[in-house]
Amino acid sequence: MSRTRDLKILMLDGLVGSEYAELLSAGLHAAGVDVRLVVPENRPIYAARDFPVLKWSPSKDPKVKRIRKVTQYLKYLANIFKYVNDEKIDVIHYQFFRRKSELLFFLLLRALGKKVILTAHNVLPHEYHWSNFYYQRTLFHSASGIIAHSDFIKNKIFKQLHISPQRIVVIPHGSYEQFGQYNSISQVAARKKLGLQKKDQVLLFFGYIKPYKGLDLLLDAFDLAKDEMPDLKLIIAGGVESSELKKYYQDKIDRMNVGSKILPAMEYIPAPDVAGYFMAADIVALPYRHIYHSGVVHTAFAFGRPIIATDVGDFREVAENGACGFISEKNTAESFATEVIRAFSDQGKLKKMGNFCRELSQTKYNWDSIAQKTKEFYLTVINYNETGNSK
Repeated sequence: MSRTRDLKILMLDGLVGSEYAELLSAGLHAAGVDVRLVVPENRPIYAARDFPVLKWSPSKDPKVKRIRKVTQYLKYLANIFKYVNDEKIDVIHYQFFRRKSELLFFLLLRALGKKVILTAHNVLPHEYHWSNFYYQRTLFHSASGIIAHSDFIKNKIFKQLHISPQRIVVIPHGSYEQFGQYNSISQVAARKKLGLQKKDQVLLFFGYIKPYKGLDLLLDAFDLAKDEMPDLKLIIAGGVESSELKKYYQDKIDRMNVGSKILPAMEYIPAPDVAGYFMAADIVALPYRHIYHSGVVHTAFAFGRPIIATDVGDFREVAENGACGFISEKNTAESFATEVIRAFSDQGKLKKMGNFCRELSQTKYNWDSIAQKTKEFYLTVINYNETGNSK
């Protein structure tokens, strides 16, 4: 198990807006792994990379004609198949599929004896349909190995999909500290840019907005908490799933009649602008109704910001038993408002928690450590397969 540079990995990421696979690939490259990352053709790459980034998968931009998307997708699959064989790739590591139908290609790779690892960002989709269970069960059962970001997710895979725990390794999601490098800004400057004052107590809701993320619950909680906290402000930053949903939230904010206490920036936030929102905030709100794990946590920790979250997914686990965040006992607006008031009641404690979150970001969630654990898992899967114990 001494293989290093000759260990060849093809990383497949079908998303446009997440930098997880890019950062993991950079960490693996630094750890001596020959890694190549495949991403959509419209994926922005903000930093120079020392490893190949292959923009093969098709864009989902509605302006692109369907026939081109289909043609590009077939070419994408052909490129992967040829690359895996020509370059003698040891492990294919899937982060996200570009299309759901890619499961068939995944199964073909496994049938041909290829080692295919899957990162379980979710166990079942947030918008659940009965067919999702069979789809996900087939996917997870077919994988050579599975990476989960927490014990909570590992247990869910075992209990919901009946996958042997021996095939699952827990490797934390890495830090999103890279957002700070794009735009180093002080809290004073960040607040001035957004029209906020030093005395303000600022909550941040960040990320792509979908119904399951509970923004309506947060707005109701804010409405309750603001009566006891005259300096409480809420920033909402992130694109919205649909124009109808955006109108629903904007109408709700307008009916609250809170003036400048809520700052809605319901649009895609480019990576260079992310730092300003987190630096302006005191704490990050995650009022989700359903989740397994959220990358927003790691952006918050990177900027030294604790979280306030509902008790879903692995939020209680990543909050380190209250050392790095507040967990609402009940997933209601009233309970969440109570946690908001409690969080801001002791500024010294809040700052101490933020410092601990920052420390976690630099240690537990450091990409060097995560890349090393991932490399070891690759080697374990290869060794396990080569002994004849599994295909």
